[in-house]
Amino acid sequence: MTGGPCLPVAPINLPIAQESAAIVRSVYAAFSRLARSGEIAAYVATHFHFDCEYRPVEEASPIHGHDALGRWIARWLEAWEDA
Repeated sequence: MTGGPCLPVAPINLPIAQESAAIVRSVYAAFSRLARSGEIAAYVATHFHFDCEYRPVEEASPIHGHDALGRWIARWLEAWEDA
């Protein structure tokens, strides 16, 4: 078996990688708090740009803005109450 072309591996900038990991951890922690508290509007306002666009794989079209994202998250969390 022969290998295909390889792309050069860029060195990892550890401070940026650690900062990115910290951001991801903080968003997951906030989402976990959201699931317990139900304060969707505050979560969306804190973690998303007011004109955000979110493309969940289970939706046919993108979700635009805070209000639409808040409604989508509420629907998504309702599904987990039954699961």
